[in-house]
Amino acid sequence: MDAPRRESRRVSQADPNALKPTDTVFRKMSVVNPDMPNLITGAKDATDTEKSMTIMQAFRTYPKAVMFSMCLSTAIIMEGYDVVLLAQLYGFPSFAKRYGSPTGNPKSPYQIPAPWQAGLSNGAQVGEILGLFINGIVSERFGYRKTMMVSLVAIMGFIFIPFFAKSLVDLQIGEILCGIPWGVFQTLTTAYASEVCPTQLRAYLTTYVNLCWVIGQLIGSGVLRSLVLRSDQWSYRIPFVSLANPSLNIPEVGQ
Repeated sequence: MDAPRRESRRVSQADPNALKPTDTVFRKMSVVNPDMPNLITGAKDATDTEKSMTIMQAFRTYPKAVMFSMCLSTAIIMEGYDVVLLAQLYGFPSFAKRYGSPTGNPKSPYQIPAPWQAGLSNGAQVGEILGLFINGIVSERFGYRKTMMVSLVAIMGFIFIPFFAKSLVDLQIGEILCGIPWGVFQTLTTAYASEVCPTQLRAYLTTYVNLCWVIGQLIGSGVLRSLVLRSDQWSYRIPFVSLANPSLNIPEVGQ
């Protein structure tokens, strides 16, 4: 039992504010696992080694963790896409004619009522709040990969609700349901990059999450710009169904 005491004194001398396990705690842990002193020493050495790595050394040592984090983060592209999508669709003449109300103005004959614009814009955020809460419980119990796979399947099903929507109520329901897996994506991708990945790379991988937001917004702007001159229903249905594009979702499932 001398090794745990020496280790406890070493921690105490290194950082007076650090948590200091008592000898009683070490004895109880040693009963369960006689090799506990060596495990504690090994864990401390591994932590010190990881913190002393350079960026390239961390990447070479943990390539799978880095690539998996980047693949998970690509799900945020969908969310950045949606941020641009709905707000810009309000100005599409075909979208306003299908879901809006007559205004009597020849220049803008149809318009989505202001209360519905606020409701639709906030509907996805309501679902995201639910998704943020759900992810904390589900990912802890079932793991990151299973949670991500289920969320991807859910979003590819929910996205067809706004695609086939016949009224503003249908759109509202679809936005709320789509927001739930989007909320999961927000939390899960950042948590994986900041908790599981190597210490030296966490700043870069969490920044990559923000980059995926920007990429999604750029894609959304390009898609809407290419369809703005269309006058049929596909001018707003194509952007919705593009959210289920496998190229933005399947990389995570394959890991």
